[in-house]
Amino acid sequence: MKPNKFINFFFGDKEKMDSERYFIMITCLTATLFLIILSVVHLINGFRIQPFIMSSSSSVIMMALYFILRYTSFLFWPKLILTTIGIAFLDITWYVKYLSNGPVLFFIFAFGALVLWVWHGRALVVLLSIYFLNIVFLFFIDYTASSSLFDYPSPDKRMWDIYLSFFLYSALLIFLLYIIKRDFIAQKEKAIRSDQLKTAFLSNMSHEIRTPMNAIVGFSSLIEDEKDQSTRAQYVDIIQNSSDNLLKLINDIIELSKIETADFQLIYQTFTIEQLFSELKPIVLNEQRKHNRTEIQIIYDNKIGNKTIISDPRRIKQLLINLIVNALKFTEKGTVTIETSLNKGGLLEFSVIDTGIGIKPEDLPKIFDRFVKFDHNGSNKEGSGIGLTLVQHIVELLKGEISVVSEENNGSTFRISIPVSSDSH
Repeated sequence: MKPNKFINFFFGDKEKMDSERYFIMITCLTATLFLIILSVVHLINGFRIQPFIMSSSSSVIMMALYFILRYTSFLFWPKLILTTIGIAFLDITWYVKYLSNGPVLFFIFAFGALVLWVWHGRALVVLLSIYFLNIVFLFFIDYTASSSLFDYPSPDKRMWDIYLSFFLYSALLIFLLYIIKRDFIAQKEKAIRSDQLKTAFLSNMSHEIRTPMNAIVGFSSLIEDEKDQSTRAQYVDIIQNSSDNLLKLINDIIELSKIETADFQLIYQTFTIEQLFSELKPIVLNEQRKHNRTEIQIIYDNKIGNKTIISDPRRIKQLLINLIVNALKFTEKGTVTIETSLNKGGLLEFSVIDTGIGIKPEDLPKIFDRFVKFDHNGSNKEGSGIGLTLVQHIVELLKGEISVVSEENNGSTFRISIPVSSDSH
């Protein structure tokens, strides 16, 4: 199994997950491994049975928290359990494992860093206050405890326990700090890249908006003095096309903004693919006419028929229109085929296949990046560079997947798989 697949198997896709959940999940799983090692060491060295019970119990709790975080939507309660039970178990382990003469204070120190990372605002202030009061509490217990509680079976066993525990706790802390550092650097680079893309986007948008606006304003002023009816009709077509392009651009920007602010709504209802295609065809024919692609044949291959399914037809239609318009844009002649099928796993599958100019291999990894446009064979086509980004976001919101296969000068195929329900009524 490749490293990325191995990590995704245990922790999920980091790009689709809250960074806090991801960090706590890693903490729980790695802490489980360390606690298991400590439990084995306790047995081998013949320490008191209580430390073994505490270490093994803690590993079970950590593993349970890992599964809760990995396979449920809960976050607050696992954080609270990790913090409260964690500090309680550490205190008990500290008490039964030779108090300040033992190594547990190392891990209590590391635990303070964990509290600082996973809590915010007022909750952080409260929990840090409890954490430091707890240290004072441990001091008073240590100060008044009998000397027998500090005694190891032998000096050699204390040395092994202290240094092995110190090594494990240091390794755990360094690993978690590495995860934090890596995440910080990644977020920083992402923010810089996003800022650069937004700057390029604003520069690009000024051109994209000016182009149809200039056409609308210019031909609106010319049409007033034009007497020839055929020329006036031509001007009207130009104004209409420019207005449509401007409206689509604004709609895409608004939709992307809604997704960014979590204000993008899905409305699930029953529909059939035949209904969807019947609504799609006039829009596609209009786009074909606008792009002057009369030499392109639009083929609808519906393998589902009139089967009723449940999903959001408006959003599915929206992403299909974006993909078809994209296919028309880069296909001078040939065919654009829209295939649909429903597999046994309940996935609604769409393919938009064109015979156009294709995509360069080096451009494929960036095809869904926002604000990015490619110079295809020297022909920089019109567009905002956010259409495919919007498609990807809609597919993800519908819990689906999208992929693209393309060969330069030999067309492209976009495939979408969306989980849907079948209407049994």
